[in-house]
Amino acid sequence: DTVIDGIPVFVVEVYPKPEKKSEYSKFVAHLEKEHYVTVRNFYWDDRDIRIKELNAEIDSIEKFVGEDRDGQRKDIWVPRRSMMTQLATGNFTRLHVKRLELDVSLRKRDFSERQLTASR
Repeated sequence: DTVIDGIPVFVVEVYPKPEKKSEYSKFVAHLEKEHYVTVRNFYWDDRDIRIKELNAEIDSIEKFVGEDRDGQRKDIWVPRRSMMTQLATGNFTRLHVKRLELDVSLRKRDFSERQLTASR
């Protein structure tokens, strides 16, 4: 356990299963204790070098309300703004969640290269 920006968090160290192929040797997740939302993650490569960092803006955590597939009300807490940084280069990607739909059915073709690059 620790505190990030005045918010108490759980610190969880995660390792991939040996039989699973992963680009990460481990990652450390920091989850705020009230809603179990990830607010910071660190990622290591197979040489045990920290390579990436994910930081969520804590004040952007918001509750989304929806229904699960059985029609039951479901609340999910999500940071609306976060940033993933490649530590070696300083390059980063910002994520800003404007809208969230819960439990949407997706097809395999939704993840085709054509679909994933269609909006570029």
